[in-house]
Amino acid sequence: MATKHLLPCDCGKSIRVEPSQAGDRVVCECGAELDVPPLRQLRDLPLDVQPGDAPSARGGGEWSFRAGVLTAGLLIAAVLAGLGGWWWATEPPMPGGFDPNATAQRMEGLVDQMNAKQAYKQWVEFYSLNRPLAPVTDPRTQAAIDHVRHMRLVRTTLVIAGAVVAVLSLLLFTQLKPRKQA
Repeated sequence: MATKHLLPCDCGKSIRVEPSQAGDRVVCECGAELDVPPLRQLRDLPLDVQPGDAPSARGGGEWSFRAGVLTAGLLIAAVLAGLGGWWWATEPPMPGGFDPNATAQRMEGLVDQMNAKQAYKQWVEFYSLNRPLAPVTDPRTQAAIDHVRHMRLVRTTLVIAGAVVAVLSLLLFTQLKPRKQA
């Protein structure tokens, strides 16, 4: 939006002129031809402020440090939330954990294959010590479980960091005083 100035006429009225008209001639309603001053002198004329040209109550229509802080904070928060969402979308399914029925079937198969000496040795090792059977997990399954847990931790950290950045930027926006324009 171009700045408009008021060029006074001898009849008492003012003519709206733009910087692009500097050095030209304009005609007033009374019929008088007026010379528009050069650009340097045009700045000395009063500004033409229309009701629709007034800065909005939201922030004056100009970029400020406050708006920059808010925008930067919300952009960072959006990026962090987006990364958290990407981690959530690409998370592999959690492998099945300990299944007591499958373990019991596997143990029954192992017991059926043992001879008497091996069965007695297992009985002494596990049952005479009153120790339950420990869940047997495949190292690859355990690695997959650890990977999923790590992805969930990173995702949660990203989302929390994004929320903290958003809250901090909103607090800074509300606490910073708008600068007075001269």
